[in-house]
Amino acid sequence: MDSLTLILRFVGVAQLAIVACLAVRDLRFSLVGYLVAVFCFGVASYLICPVIAVHGDLGLLDVLIYFGCFGNPVFFLLLSQSIFDDRFRLRPAHAALLALMEMLGFWRLAELIHGPWNWGLDTTTASLIAQQFAALGIIVWSLVAAYRGRGIDLVEPRRRFREVFVASCGSYMLVVVASEIQLNGRMATEGLALINVAVIVGFVLVASFWMLRFSDRVFAIAAPGRKRASEVRAPVDQNLLKSLEAFMKAGGFRQTGLTIGGLADHLQAKEQGLRRVINGELGFRNFNAFLNSYRIRAASGLLAANGPGRLPILTIAMDLGYGSIGPFNRAFKEATGKTPSEYRASFLVTQNSEATPQR
Repeated sequence: MDSLTLILRFVGVAQLAIVACLAVRDLRFSLVGYLVAVFCFGVASYLICPVIAVHGDLGLLDVLIYFGCFGNPVFFLLLSQSIFDDRFRLRPAHAALLALMEMLGFWRLAELIHGPWNWGLDTTTASLIAQQFAALGIIVWSLVAAYRGRGIDLVEPRRRFREVFVASCGSYMLVVVASEIQLNGRMATEGLALINVAVIVGFVLVASFWMLRFSDRVFAIAAPGRKRASEVRAPVDQNLLKSLEAFMKAGGFRQTGLTIGGLADHLQAKEQGLRRVINGELGFRNFNAFLNSYRIRAASGLLAANGPGRLPILTIAMDLGYGSIGPFNRAFKEATGKTPSEYRASFLVTQNSEATPQR
């Protein structure tokens, strides 16, 4: 292995360790901070894997490095979701996805060490295709989800970061995976390996600077003693704020398919200024959460009503601007802890018990 490439690999690992420590510290030991550290571990493992492939003996440390290398696409997915989705939680499905990637990776590794399994099939090619195309699918899924959420994101620095994230980090990962598929299990040339490692080290260097300067503006989580981005507010258009509140109180939130752009057009305001008002003044990081704050409040009153004029749940959902019952059920349960049916039933039980004469 070329000495310059080897040096760059370990420089990258050292930088990743710094980024991981900064993330955990500056993001106040939050889930997203830990996931940044996990992703750094995965990238560091990717840098070291070619070294242990030549000089390793598959001891415990080597297995741990391979684990990080094989799990990298899943770590990338978890990191992107934790950054861009305010409702993100770790779920059993994430563990199952990681287990699948690890199984495919170690299957591939076992065949490289011990030869293909004798199943009457070319399992060497099958293991490679399964691993690389699964990785490709996960990365594409991550990038599509990150870009699709841009329209409802009210945190301006995070909206801009989505573009950088998709265009640079994610796109380069796609190039790397596509190149590995093209190589079909062959080792990359020294020139390609050097370019790959140099680009990764460059990314990590930029990430180090970004973590030091801009992380709290994207995550809205600052280190102790530092102001959060939401606390350093730009001047807000008070007339726009009043117009917005009047529109929503008049039932504007009931419009089906209402978007931040459509709302800005109705208020004859610039979209960026409206985002600043809803995020900076009202404290919402997501446009759907802003709409749901009005819709769920209205739904709660309608569901609590009793008598012959009581509306069906589907009618309530459609009248409040939801395109179907599914999004309404999810939003209502997230806000109240109960489905609309459970919420209505709890009021019926209370009203019936109050109406029952005491003996």
